[in-house]
Amino acid sequence: MLVTFVRSIVLYVIILIVMRLMGKREIGQLQPFELVIAIMIADLASVPMTDTGIPIQNGIVAILRIIIYAFSNFCFKYEKY
Repeated sequence: MLVTFVRSIVLYVIILIVMRLMGKREIGQLQPFELVIAIMIADLASVPMTDTGIPIQNGIVAILRIIIYAFSNFCFKYEKY
């Protein structure tokens, strides 16, 4: 039980940092693409949080991979020529 608690705290902090990096404070401000990213991040965090057989690094790497993809899309979208 303590392991699950610690894992949830670690993933909560990572998700909080990621959402702050996205710059949105409320769900109503999210674009559809950003909402899908937020839902995917929540799903990726819930699996290693509840299943202690899955290393927590798997969830963290997957979340970081999605954020890098999202930021690269934003950079290309707002790139000025």
